Amino acid sequence: GFSKHQNGDGHSTAVTRLITAPSACKDIAVMLHESTTQERAYNRDMFLRLVRSVRYLLCRGLALRGNWQPDKGLEDNNLLDLLKFSCEGVDQPDVEEWLRRKYNKFTSPKIVNEILQLFGQETTRRVIKKIKDAKCDYFSIMADETSDVSRKEQVVICLRWLDDDLTPHEDY
Repeated sequence: GFSKHQNGDGHSTAVTRLITAPSACKDIAVMLHESTTQERAYNRDMFLRLVRSVRYLLCRGLALRGNWQPDKGLEDNNLLDLLKFSCEGVDQPDVEEWLRRKYNKFTSPKIVNEILQLFGQETTRRVIKKIKDAKCDYFSIMADETSDVSRKEQVVICLRWLDDDLTPHEDY
């Protein structure tokens, strides 16, 4: 039994592969590391693309979301439309493939809300720094509230301050 197996074609083919495999193939640890590094770089690139798109919409005062019901196939919003538009007419299969993903594409409302909060915090820091750098002694805070068409309350906060030349500035 065993000697017959050892002298068979299947066994000699397997032994030959075992001997030549290390020189023909990369080490599995190296392959996993390279794959992970490539995936991280890809995800970082897609995430930065998403952040730039959010920033673009924020700078123009446009809504990011519309009808968000991914379980029903409804993901109608400006953010995804902008991401799709950014790869139209340009051969960017990586972006198109990323947008087709069901998961792990960073576009869920929770993640987008976190990005929005980070932008809000950075904006607040910059405004406070401008006011401190101007050594402003006088400033006022104004707030106004209204309901939008969906009956959600919207609040606007405005800081008005004077610089060293007594020039008024307003930051929203």
